[in-house]
Amino acid sequence: MATPEEQKLDLHFKEDLSAIFSLSFLYGPEVRAAIKPWTAVFYAMGSNLLDKQMRNRYTSYLLMQLEVNRGVLTRPFDGAPPEHISEPLAKVVDAEEYIRFFEKCEKFYLSKKHHVGGGDEPFQEHRMSPAEFLYRLPPISDGLIAYGACFSKVE
Repeated sequence: MATPEEQKLDLHFKEDLSAIFSLSFLYGPEVRAAIKPWTAVFYAMGSNLLDKQMRNRYTSYLLMQLEVNRGVLTRPFDGAPPEHISEPLAKVVDAEEYIRFFEKCEKFYLSKKHHVGGGDEPFQEHRMSPAEFLYRLPPISDGLIAYGACFSKVE
């Protein structure tokens, strides 16, 4: 049975892979073709705790490359993957390139942070009557626009 730490690593791996697959569809088929063999290697890994940690570092690095480089893959993902990943990411990627990439990531994620709410803000309920809702909508000039709204009576 997996330890709690292994379960966390597996959950993080699944979340990263889900994001990788989603982002890969924003780019061309060549990016998806380059990612596919790497994901097969990632799925084959994970028999012990160290493998899972290394696998997660690689998937996180791939995810950051897709987000920050906008689909341009660099070392090690610009080539064919090994049958089994045995070297840590720090040995595969040049140290200067690694540092430059993470500086770029820091700028990217800090600028992104200001545009996205943290989720800690309380939900603000908007109350208006159906007439107020319809009054606020822009007039239809040409064609057809469909509006949807949900109304409920709260006593």
